[in-house]
Amino acid sequence: MPRILFVDDNKEYLGIISSVLNKVGYDVVTAENGIDAIDKFDESSFDAVVTDLIMPGANGYELAKYIRDTSGDDGTPAIICITGTSCDIDRRSFDVFLEKPFSIKKLIGYLKDFENKKNCSKTRNNGFLKYGHV
Repeated sequence: MPRILFVDDNKEYLGIISSVLNKVGYDVVTAENGIDAIDKFDESSFDAVVTDLIMPGANGYELAKYIRDTSGDDGTPAIICITGTSCDIDRRSFDVFLEKPFSIKKLIGYLKDFENKKNCSKTRNNGFLKYGHV
């Protein structure tokens, strides 16, 4: 089961989105701010991180930088930014950028795409893809 770290300072939003992701088969760990997310990231491994941009403590940029700087041999998880503000955003810090409100189906689609890419890269053997594992 893919493991997701979902970070948002809006508790209601955090609860709704994590509940939906749980129902479609994701193991979701939540954090209410960037500092809490960094602590949880250090304690466990995740396939993806979905984070709000503007939060108290460490913001989404700081969280993304920390994750990219400290990810080990298992690789960096996909980092998806969700935010209610789209002005002057540096989107290069994230793999995907979604503006609130967004379609939960779109978020799930991106998570599945990253999961498929990760599974595909794990099945490579000497540069050739093993058929039947995609």
